[in-house]
Amino acid sequence: MYNFPRIALHPAIARCGAAVPQTPRQAVREQIAAFLDGRTHGEELLHALYDHLLDEPIPEAMRALLKSD
Repeated sequence: MYNFPRIALHPAIARCGAAVPQTPRQAVREQIAAFLDGRTHGEELLHALYDHLLDEPIPEAMRALLKSD
């Protein structure tokens, strides 16, 4: 899916509060867990999962249904 380089952090750096890089998959997993735990309403999760669909064209058959009002 994604080809990110693996970044090895020295344990002392990770303990000092430095941000640890995440892969997109890890970030989505954390967003799912936060939503299921009730810590968020899932906005970021929905954007991560479905924003690519906003670029898709609306199929002609669906446009015809919407215009039939």
